[in-house]
Amino acid sequence: MEKKTSILKSSDTSDNSKLNEKEFVVFSSEVTKQIEKARIRAISSEDRKWLDVVSSIPKTVKLIRESDAEVVSRCENIWQEICTDGLDLVYNQLLGKAIEHNRTGKVRPIIFYGPPSGGKSTLCQLYAKFLASSYYVVDTPSLDTGSGISGYNRSYQSAGPGVIVDAMIRTNSGNPLIVFEEIDKAMNNPNYQSVQSCLLSLLDHNSKNFTDNYMSHPINTELCKFAFSANDIDNVSEPLKSRCELIHIPQASAERVCAIVLNHAKSEFERLGITKEVALKSEDIVYLVKHLYNDNNCKDIRKHKGAISKIIIDALIKSIKGNKRVVVSRKDIMASANAETEDKKITMGFLS
Repeated sequence: MEKKTSILKSSDTSDNSKLNEKEFVVFSSEVTKQIEKARIRAISSEDRKWLDVVSSIPKTVKLIRESDAEVVSRCENIWQEICTDGLDLVYNQLLGKAIEHNRTGKVRPIIFYGPPSGGKSTLCQLYAKFLASSYYVVDTPSLDTGSGISGYNRSYQSAGPGVIVDAMIRTNSGNPLIVFEEIDKAMNNPNYQSVQSCLLSLLDHNSKNFTDNYMSHPINTELCKFAFSANDIDNVSEPLKSRCELIHIPQASAERVCAIVLNHAKSEFERLGITKEVALKSEDIVYLVKHLYNDNNCKDIRKHKGAISKIIIDALIKSIKGNKRVVVSRKDIMASANAETEDKKITMGFLS
């Protein structure tokens, strides 16, 4: 099955009003010929599975450049989605990355590191928007060896491609942003190549000829972008750190948590298709976040998001059952928060 050409935005240095295009090849013409020959003689179910995988990989990447001013304006609008308190330096670093990517189509890998629940995952998603790129997340601790990256040889039962090829297929892009979360918790099996060591060659300049063991053919990954998150930067190998730019993310302030959770609530309303069924005031969300942050010393952004998601879901259920609009009061919100804190099961009440 032929996939559409992957499209990315970048910048034109000669004439900011004129768009330039440049196309990069993911598969060489020789590899494409070999694949077509294999398609003709494919007999076994394993051969057909392999061809399905190969056919799903985008064959080219088309870069469309835009002016630097447009990139800056777009990034500023995106950045306003979260609180910038204490993160001006981070913004400048990511903006520089966006401009670099916009001009060249390439960007040096990043490691976001800092204490847990500082917003690193949120910043990874925001970074993808800065690059106008598709986004793929890898749960690094789930990879037992480097084969999770480089794929498993077809001679093995249940063989399949690694996460790089899987990222290209799932995003339908030859140049996605691939985020390895919790790279500091990568498993290190002395009998096999580790995840961190397998990444080294991928991040080097020979990425034009990256070979997935399942594919058996070189794939051009030079336009793929990589980002990593880590709580403990000391658990990341020196060779891997030397190939990346390190960006420290401090503990999230109450103001930044509020901004992130407000944006999360908006996303939840959109995800669930809620229009008029549920009403939830922004100031009540802020009140809840500050209560959890200051009174209960809860700095974990995931817990804040989880609390808001539960409140929204419960209100939606109440609306559906009663066939009427539900207004969530501050009292309802605090009752739910206190129930979570005390680990008790209660039935929330709502004002209709």
